Amino acid sequence: MPSFARYLTKVGDSLKEMKIELGLSGRNTNDMPSPSDIDKARVMLKSVLKSFVSDKVLSHSSGLENLHLDMIYFYDIENDRPFSLISLEELVKAIPNKSLKRLNILVWTDMSSEGVEEGHKWRNGDVLLANQFPSLVQVVVTVTVVQDMNFNEYYSGTMDDLGMDELDESVIEGRVEKLFPRCREKGILKFVHKPWY
Repeated sequence: MPSFARYLTKVGDSLKEMKIELGLSGRNTNDMPSPSDIDKARVMLKSVLKSFVSDKVLSHSSGLENLHLDMIYFYDIENDRPFSLISLEELVKAIPNKSLKRLNILVWTDMSSEGVEEGHKWRNGDVLLANQFPSLVQVVVTVTVVQDMNFNEYYSGTMDDLGMDELDESVIEGRVEKLFPRCREKGILKFVHKPWY
C-alpha cells in the first residue's frame, strides 16, 4: 500500500480514472471452498482496504472522474444479505467528491460465514452518492450471479425436492438494486447484468 499511496501522491489530480480490483472470489484454487477458508483470506484484504481509507490514500486523487470497484462488494445468496471487504459508506466517504462523474461497482454473489448485516451501510453509501457528489452523472451497478454450488442450490430456476420453483437470477439482481434507492430516484443509477462464464 505505501508504494501505491506514493504513486497517487505523485500523479495527484491528474489521475482521471482508477480501477480497484481484488481478484478473490474464493474460487481461484478451489471450486468448492469452505466459507471459513474464504473469510480467512478476506481478513487480510479488509486490512489492506482499511489502510487505503484510514491513510486517506484517495484524497490525493481530487481530479478523479471515473472509479471502478470490482470484487469488493458481494451478495450472500444463502443468507440473503450484502457484504463487503470495506463498507460502501466508508469507501464513499473517502472518495474525493468534486470531480467524480461515474462510479462502477461490480457485485458478485458469493458466500460468507461472518453473519454481518450490511444493508444499512450500503444504503448510507447510496445517500452519500446521491447528495454529496455534484458532478456524479452515473452509478453503474453490475451484478454477476456466480454459477457455483450456491447458485445451483438456491437460484437455478429448477424445481426443488418439494416441487417448488427455485429463484432465478433476476431475483437476486432486484434485491441488490433495492440497496440504491436514492441514486435510482435521482436518475443516475444504471443497473447491469453481467453473465457468469
